[in-house]
Amino acid sequence: MRGARVAFQRVFDAIFLARPVLLGPVWVVYGAGAVIAGARPGIDLLFVSLVVAGVYIHNQIADVDADRANDKLFLLADGLVSRRTAWTLAVTYWIAALAWAALHGQRFWLYLTAFLLGFAYNAGVPSPWKGRPWLGLLANAAAHATITFMAGYVAAGGDFAEGFVRSMPYTTAVAAVYLGTTIMDHVGDAAVGKQTFAVRYGARTTSRVIGALIVASAVFAGALGDWWMATASVCAIVSLPWLLRNPSRVSAERVVKTAVLALSVVVAIRWPILGVLAAATFFASRIYYCRRFSIRYPSFGPTQTTL
Repeated sequence: MRGARVAFQRVFDAIFLARPVLLGPVWVVYGAGAVIAGARPGIDLLFVSLVVAGVYIHNQIADVDADRANDKLFLLADGLVSRRTAWTLAVTYWIAALAWAALHGQRFWLYLTAFLLGFAYNAGVPSPWKGRPWLGLLANAAAHATITFMAGYVAAGGDFAEGFVRSMPYTTAVAAVYLGTTIMDHVGDAAVGKQTFAVRYGARTTSRVIGALIVASAVFAGALGDWWMATASVCAIVSLPWLLRNPSRVSAERVVKTAVLALSVVVAIRWPILGVLAAATFFASRIYYCRRFSIRYPSFGPTQTTL
């Protein structure tokens, strides 16, 4: 009986190593591209998720020290999942996604570019992009927004170049969210020598850049007639005064969660299955982290509160 329980535990550890709760924002941006092009996401969504899941696992392999310093992502940091298992999962996900995309023309180049950006972010030469403020920002904004949006847009029958233009509000919004996470993690990142945007320029300057990017997102969305995205950006703008007055981890987390939630809602209104996927992932993750580590994660309040 105990052996079966341990086996199930290892299976769930392997599943949650890919951080499925963070796939939600990927589904949101991909779904936005698809619905703007006039369709609903199909099987492509699975393979986009595999590319990103592989990158998330690779990030944890390369980032064990920083994750331990930031007291998060316990599976690899605490040795609950081996590096060999993690590498096997990441490579398997990448091969499956790229093999499928190779059958679908332009989408292959989008998937390949996303993979390469993710790899450079985690293990770039001469140094990983995650420790270089501008390249880290570029990799996150391009992979998680521009390319993801275009993948959904093209899969739904939209034009490649038009998809690039229409991705701009999402690119600037995701860039702002990424910078918010660098404020949230700047203490641990500085401790292990990572030169993220917040470490290099400070939380106050980073918060101002976040504000400019969110405003730019609203302007781009309005100019393109994407009023759903404009609405989400305005909702995020409402949370900015707290961050600009006090650029702390808590304030940054509030902006990040407000932006992600607002965009999720406006996409889910047009693609209701997103709400089902997001809710299922949220509650499954909540149960897993509660039972495995006795923490309340994910949450809409401060993260990783001990129970």
